[in-house]
Amino acid sequence: MIVMKFGGTSVGSAESVMRVIELVKANQGRSPFVVVSALSGVTDLLLASARNALDRSFSAKETAKAVEDRHRSVIENLGLKADIISDEFAELEQVLFGISLIRELTPRTTDYVASFGERMSSKIVAAYARKAGLNAQAFNAYDLGVITDGNFGNAEILPGTYQAIAAAVKSIPAGVIPIV
Repeated sequence: MIVMKFGGTSVGSAESVMRVIELVKANQGRSPFVVVSALSGVTDLLLASARNALDRSFSAKETAKAVEDRHRSVIENLGLKADIISDEFAELEQVLFGISLIRELTPRTTDYVASFGERMSSKIVAAYARKAGLNAQAFNAYDLGVITDGNFGNAEILPGTYQAIAAAVKSIPAGVIPIV
């Protein structure tokens, strides 16, 4: 197995995602396990969206729009179905609406909002990998056993995480390339 980690710039545009998948294809025989960051600039956009929701500078829908537009552009340029991350957009809009309603943005909520970047990126990269002929599937880190303490904003991995990850990885069907 080879772990291939791609930061935000590596998945920041359709062309970048295409290059990532070519690298994954070139390493297909080594059983790649692919880890992707949020698209370049998206984490900052998400955090700004949370602050805007808190300040009620914009509606939740308007606040989520810049994040959505950024992703839709990459999805469109990759020739993917527009709805592949619709659930995440809907959920993000609900979270931002909740922040604006209760007028509170905790470290826990901030971490949750920031998580949307990686969650959406992994789905986009996996969808393009499948379009390129790879047997890829998107996974969220928490679905593969990653557990952290409650120190939101600066959380530490809990000891049982490594065994949980090993067990989860073994349960992934042979030939599937996980995109996390």
